[in-house]
Amino acid sequence: MASHDMREPLRTIASYAELLKRDLKENKGEQVEVDLEYVTDAAKRMNRLIEDLLLLSRASSSELRHEAFDLNQLMISVTKDLNAKIAEQEATVNWNDLPQVKGDYMHLSRVMLNHLGNAIKYHGDEAPVVEVTSKKIDGQWEITVHDNGIGIEERYLTQIFFPFKRLHGMSKYEGSGVGLSICKKIIERHGGRIWAESQLGSGSRFIFTLSANVEGPLQE
Repeated sequence: MASHDMREPLRTIASYAELLKRDLKENKGEQVEVDLEYVTDAAKRMNRLIEDLLLLSRASSSELRHEAFDLNQLMISVTKDLNAKIAEQEATVNWNDLPQVKGDYMHLSRVMLNHLGNAIKYHGDEAPVVEVTSKKIDGQWEITVHDNGIGIEERYLTQIFFPFKRLHGMSKYEGSGVGLSICKKIIERHGGRIWAESQLGSGSRFIFTLSANVEGPLQE
């Protein structure tokens, strides 16, 4: 799948490079600009695919740091990183009294960054509203990211965690389809699990679990 997805922008680059050669010979300034835009866009998409493949690999193999931290502080940091997107979409992100957990702060920041980013990106007609909540069940914290977005058909709720599984075209929503796969790798390496609950047109709930024992071992 990765090979197929990476060949497509390469074909675009090669094709428009040939067109560019022709247009330069014919001295068509406007068409040259159009061709250059296609070449640049394809190169950027190729670069994003490679970066996401590296992130997926690191999520599976990089060493995890053992540290206890406050999820509320993580949320403050992540929303700062997403400040431009939140402002652009007039989004609201709410959370309150999240727990202290143990894990790799940077990896778990990426999990939350992905969930919040998706909730803001896949919005409907209304401005995005995202609620992050937690509850303790059988010695684990269950963290839920609930949005009011476009929702997901039930048949796709497990497939969306596969690498490069996209439900929408690149022209409508940017992204490589690797983010949720990275989240799944990270959460499973922390000894938890991750899943989604949704209906098309009715928003989504992404839920993952983390150990409630901040003194306990962290899975490698």
